[in-house]
Amino acid sequence: MKTIDNLFNKMSEIPISNVHPQGWLQDYLTRQKNGITGNLDRIGYPFKIVSWAQADIDTTSMNTNPGWWVYEQTAYLLDGIARCGALMQDEEFIAKAKKSFDHVLANADEDGYLGPKFLREVDGVWGHNRWSHVVFFRALLAEYSRTGDQSIIDAICKHYLDCPVDYSCKRDVLNVEIILLAYIYSGKKELLDLAIKSYNDYNAHYNTWYENEEARNEPGWMDEEYSTKAFMSDKPIHGHGVTFNEYSKLGAMLYMCTGDEEYLKPVLHSYAKVDKYQMLPDGLHSCAEFLLDNDHMRTHEMCDVTDYTWTLGYLLMATGDGVWADKIEKCIFNAGFGAIDDNVRSLQYLSGLNQVICTSNSNHNDFFKGQNWMSYRPLPDVECCPANMNRFLPNYCARMWMQKGEQLFANLYGPATVDFDVSGKNFTVKQETKYPFGDTITFTISAAEAVDFALNLRIPAWCDNATVTVNGKDMAIETEKGYAKIARTFNDGDVVTLTVPSSIKILDHEGGGTYVQKGPLLYSLAVEAKEELITNEWKTTEEFPAFNLYPASDWNYAICADTDFEFEDTASGTDSPWVSTECPFSIKVKARKIKDWDLERTNTVYWFNNTNRLPNKYFQWRRNYLRGDFAFTPRIPDDEYIKNNLAEKVETIKLVPMGSTRLRLTLFPKAK
Repeated sequence: MKTIDNLFNKMSEIPISNVHPQGWLQDYLTRQKNGITGNLDRIGYPFKIVSWAQADIDTTSMNTNPGWWVYEQTAYLLDGIARCGALMQDEEFIAKAKKSFDHVLANADEDGYLGPKFLREVDGVWGHNRWSHVVFFRALLAEYSRTGDQSIIDAICKHYLDCPVDYSCKRDVLNVEIILLAYIYSGKKELLDLAIKSYNDYNAHYNTWYENEEARNEPGWMDEEYSTKAFMSDKPIHGHGVTFNEYSKLGAMLYMCTGDEEYLKPVLHSYAKVDKYQMLPDGLHSCAEFLLDNDHMRTHEMCDVTDYTWTLGYLLMATGDGVWADKIEKCIFNAGFGAIDDNVRSLQYLSGLNQVICTSNSNHNDFFKGQNWMSYRPLPDVECCPANMNRFLPNYCARMWMQKGEQLFANLYGPATVDFDVSGKNFTVKQETKYPFGDTITFTISAAEAVDFALNLRIPAWCDNATVTVNGKDMAIETEKGYAKIARTFNDGDVVTLTVPSSIKILDHEGGGTYVQKGPLLYSLAVEAKEELITNEWKTTEEFPAFNLYPASDWNYAICADTDFEFEDTASGTDSPWVSTECPFSIKVKARKIKDWDLERTNTVYWFNNTNRLPNKYFQWRRNYLRGDFAFTPRIPDDEYIKNNLAEKVETIKLVPMGSTRLRLTLFPKAK
């Protein structure tokens, strides 16, 4: 997987086939294969019907194919299958993905166009048809990463260069990601020119729109709140979360290819705004489905776990700053795993820090309030999330290690063995660890001959007392952008040990509530659940049911402000730490109950089916109501209510990692 030399990135991805997950990483990928990743095409629409491995189907019937989005969603799934197969060296998954790749490549048009004929016509209004290609080509490039087959790059280059279209309209501009990757792997400058033109043309149009007050008052204007002027503005962004993350990577990639920091600045500024206005304690910004604020009741969409962390990977490559890896792991360990059932057979479309009830009518967001968007289902009403969910852990594994020349970067930690080639010398690094549940990561070198390289180890920003030993001898640590560098001649059997001790902290969230954190993990009170299986709905089966989960244990606790902490590890060797019934890691804290703090109940709810409005506007648009018997997770009570309703009895409660819970309380009131 060769790249051109004149790049300005600080590190690059290595072939995905060089990464061999073990321990809990391998366990979770296996559960993905046996769960949604391996079976979504048997569960329901559109995955049962639409595939990139088939000839064009009838596009006139809404029951058969309603549009571009079915190809987007089936391509998300294909990406997950391809990466899981490559990482696990699973021939069944590899063949399953290859069927689609071979079909598309073998049926290219004479001018090089790849994909369904239905998507060939460019939609100059909504800019969606060619967006689906971005998702498919990411999957196809995973196949290239596995095989190194240059014909894949040649076909992608021909698609973009010999079949020219205007990529400057809305989501069509996201093709810049693939165009730049094709440039990086081929060196064809025409691709770089096309990417720059498409990006500049997009911004020339939508910067003008963003600055036009009259246009901004039109319905749907925030659908394009992703131009450089919007990113550089000090105003918070309220656009669609997934779309925001997809756009953000383009500037980082253009910087990598040109060295022009003017491309990078808007991206850094936009994420600084998100951290300030919309970031939640579990590492992911609010996005249900639109960026709103950081109130403690906000939730996030599963798609954003994948798309946010994917873009952060490009920022990591562009800047070489370990802070982006810190953000990747925090999001995945908490928001990601915290929205998926133990066996990876159901997930939440929207999930939050506090969710003490998850049923078919318990969604407490204004967006589709009182409906099933927070319940655990194999295939929610909108199918992007169960498909996109399949990507985030394979992406984590693929980007654990990166390289540039003789510099190796250990970015993300987990048990795995990784193959490298430095100056023509092949060797292996075995990474053994319980991380993020343990503090020690051990790297063992296996090499046929001595090899010179620099091993760069990420020191997480939350750790201020890390230690490094080489073959048992202490080494002084000097960090640059969050990495400790060990440059030396490595021999077979050399062992490098990194220790990153983590302390337990109780922190206040400015959007409300107090939370407990240890290292990158948030800890939650796991609420026991009474399960009610749903197997008779569309897009459910007996093997893959939906769930109504009702609280079956007390949860109405406030953490004592002066509490002591006790960390407990009862089975440190487990390979399944993310399973709610088996998680051996816990923190004990002192707490007191709040009397009469209960579920919020009502017979009428008002909801909105499009919240891409500023808070003072969207309540006036497309408002609907439902009648029924609704119960919602309640807000945290105010200080006066807590003071008047706090039980005298002090209890000890056990908190477990948020990523191993279904029903939970993560943001607590504080008993002062």
